[in-house]
Amino acid sequence: MKAKDMEELLGSLERDLIRGVSDTATSPAKSSMLGSDSAYIWILSLIVFSCVLFAALFHYQRSGTFSSSLSQFPGESTMKESQDPLVAAGDPETHADKSVNGVLLFFHRKSWPLFLSEVTGENLFELILQVKMVVLPRIIGGRRCTGNLEVVSLLITATLCLLVILQIYLQDKKSQILKQDKILRKQKPEPQTWPDMFLNSVPKCTKNSSAFKIQNFSTLPKIIQNFLFYQHCHHFPMLLNNPGKCGGPQNSADVFLLLVIKSSPPNYDRREVLRKTWALERLQSGVWIRTVFISGTTGDGYEKERLNKLLELENREYQDILQWDFDDTFYNLTLKQVLFLEWMERFCPDAHFLLNGDDDIFANTDNMVQYLKGLDDNDGSKHLFTGHLIQYVGPIRHPGSKYYIPVQVHKSERYPPYCGGGGFLLSQFTSRVIYNMSHSIPLLPIDDVYMGMCLEKAGLLPRHHIGVRTAGLYVPSGQHEAYNPCYYREVLLVHRCGPEDGHSTMCLNPFHKMSY
Repeated sequence: MKAKDMEELLGSLERDLIRGVSDTATSPAKSSMLGSDSAYIWILSLIVFSCVLFAALFHYQRSGTFSSSLSQFPGESTMKESQDPLVAAGDPETHADKSVNGVLLFFHRKSWPLFLSEVTGENLFELILQVKMVVLPRIIGGRRCTGNLEVVSLLITATLCLLVILQIYLQDKKSQILKQDKILRKQKPEPQTWPDMFLNSVPKCTKNSSAFKIQNFSTLPKIIQNFLFYQHCHHFPMLLNNPGKCGGPQNSADVFLLLVIKSSPPNYDRREVLRKTWALERLQSGVWIRTVFISGTTGDGYEKERLNKLLELENREYQDILQWDFDDTFYNLTLKQVLFLEWMERFCPDAHFLLNGDDDIFANTDNMVQYLKGLDDNDGSKHLFTGHLIQYVGPIRHPGSKYYIPVQVHKSERYPPYCGGGGFLLSQFTSRVIYNMSHSIPLLPIDDVYMGMCLEKAGLLPRHHIGVRTAGLYVPSGQHEAYNPCYYREVLLVHRCGPEDGHSTMCLNPFHKMSY
């Protein structure tokens, strides 16, 4: 390569570097966006570039070629005429030679304190480039250079290649950060406030004293009596709300799958595990997954206040909790569902699909998104209610059972078909149908059966999905290996996988290996 061509290349590189530094310095937003990686790369490139230039200067000095230039340094007491024939002949580089005399004096006398005090971080880069424009053309052009020309040229070429590679890397890094920043800004919606009138305007629900007139009321368990006292109550004040969870009602269509997880205030450990695993809010296969935990209150007096405060702090951190002021018990699960459906109608009406489940399940949300996107002609605007189908069963009349339902609560001896409440998938259309039907159907303590009652009244049916295992996941011994991926490939959901369950490791490990 000719010396003239090399000079043009170096000049072009100089302009690009100065423009890049200028843009970064004048745009704090861009500078902060590039982050520490870019800063380190720029510093590294300057150090390497400086070392090569100073090495060339040192080599040039040892060959005795700077003596005349040093005599021109303005700091000398005696100014001598330059013996350099190039200078005497009016070399256009004379002005540049004088502008770098401070650096040449640094090499001649090793005046470190003087150099460091005069050259600041702001003009160091410009000074290095000025030195380059004087020294490199002479080295490359063969002027006064004695020996080792090949070594110096190789170092310069390597430096130029390094700077080009770094420039390409920075552009790619910048585009990646811009893309990630856009996703993160969309993924974390700004906290939104809502008028206090919505949170606290609901009047306190009063006890239905006529419940005493129910036949054999006094013989019923106390929990059943309390349920009958307040069975008519469908509205309770909200203690915690996140109205911007779906981006507001007008943007809620951006949410493809909304994870609705029933959780009691003390279950912080469960919620934390879910947030870090399958319930992580994210962009999955091009669609958005959002998460909300729905809760009531637990305990009385100080204990209730303490748990409410802890839940408030937790929500301040994660902005994913909805809480109402009612007792969070098994017999109020249906109330919790109805309150959430009301919230969804107000704040997230256009989310396409929902996963409704407990906080002790494991859901393969990757498989769920794939399954829902593969539905024929259903983007959430048509009926879908699928899970572990239960049918041809009726109420349990034994008082000792957790699922005890006396005739005073439900007279019929049969339940409609329904899906197990551990977890099920439903569409936006079906959630709205259930909410509308709930206005005319008395609450039933068992929430999954109540969902089936609403579907039956609307003339809709739930359907079975083999990938939903609400009874837990058990691998038949002797037939399959415990962690054979083929056995778990089609699974969407497994119930009873909480930290306190003995078989939780079996539930979580295979999915963790496959999906995360």
